[in-house]
Amino acid sequence: MLGERPDTQLVAASDNNSQGDVFADRLRALAQDVGCSYRRLRPAAEDRNDVVKQSGRFA
Repeated sequence: MLGERPDTQLVAASDNNSQGDVFADRLRALAQDVGCSYRRLRPAAEDRNDVVKQSGRFA
């Protein structure tokens, strides 16, 4: 139901590897099914969690 709201964007913030690609593709398909926009965020490194830890933003 959230995806059907006006101006909703589904964001895939997944790892930058083949598993992240599979997950992001699933989320893209869900976004298309409900008619919302989609965006993929890829970390500079392979593992998103490592990037977040190194940034210190959630420490």
